[in-house]
Amino acid sequence: MANVSGGGTLWNLPNLDGVLFSQTAVRTPFIDRISNVRIVDNSEFAMSSSYAHETATQPSITETDSLTAPTAISHVRDNEKNVVQIFQEKVSLSYAKLSASGRMRYTEVGTSGYAYSTFDGKNAVQDELDFQRMAQMESIKRKLEVSALDGSYQLATSAAVANKMRGIVPACTISTVDAGGAAISKTKINALVREMADNNAPFGQMILMVGSYSKTKISTDYAFTTQSRTEGGEAINMIMTDFANIEVVFNPFLTASEAVIVDMSKVALVFQPVPGKSVMSDGTLQNVVWEALAKTGAGEDWQLYLQAGIDYGSAYFHGSLTNLATA
Repeated sequence: MANVSGGGTLWNLPNLDGVLFSQTAVRTPFIDRISNVRIVDNSEFAMSSSYAHETATQPSITETDSLTAPTAISHVRDNEKNVVQIFQEKVSLSYAKLSASGRMRYTEVGTSGYAYSTFDGKNAVQDELDFQRMAQMESIKRKLEVSALDGSYQLATSAAVANKMRGIVPACTISTVDAGGAAISKTKINALVREMADNNAPFGQMILMVGSYSKTKISTDYAFTTQSRTEGGEAINMIMTDFANIEVVFNPFLTASEAVIVDMSKVALVFQPVPGKSVMSDGTLQNVVWEALAKTGAGEDWQLYLQAGIDYGSAYFHGSLTNLATA
């Protein structure tokens, strides 16, 4: 059933029996693995301040030359920046809906479609407001996960222009390998890791995030099958390379044709709190405003509001594989 756009009533939010679960992906493997948190008081923030040396060459300085000091070289620093963006959801429920947790909808045997109970039943959701708040928190996490992975950067220039964070995959402009439509493989992963090493990536807490097809290809490519008459199969969750051990993580929100190697020790979630507001947290999301909106009738209107972004340090720390086969 499609979700309702607008307020929830007795008639468009039926109470149902059975185990409660979401048909859509609610696990957010990337942001759930981020242990670092930054609090900022500006929507635009600097992630790093970097500098570079000239190409190292062997000096050729004579004694005569040494009597005169060489031309000075001043090292220029450069910022990599990102922004927090707004996440906002609304919950709207009628009084009638809030007070009818025992009104159960059942499938009817006849031709009329559905019937409703006249007695209290076993409703999987006893507190409709709490359930809708939880579902909207999940919605924000899903959107934050997608944005942190593949967000397209945009800096607000007025109140009519949205801040949009740069995701980790578009950020990987320093070390990136174009697969040209081929499947992920040990060769391509090694090529990316080698490129990252040549670009001086520090290799801290490394993970490789992939789609479902690439995950199965990695298991096939790296598998060492044990001899057994009763067990078989492969599930590779860690790979060893010359430069780092890398955890392999399936991410359902990652574009299927992409893979990304991320140094999680360099990544932080960034939150911009709203002063004076009561906030809530679910362990991953912090500083989420949950507040009642102006009342206009016999119902409850609430909103969730969050200003959040991602700090990945520098593009030099991470790498990506693009244009991978998806089947």
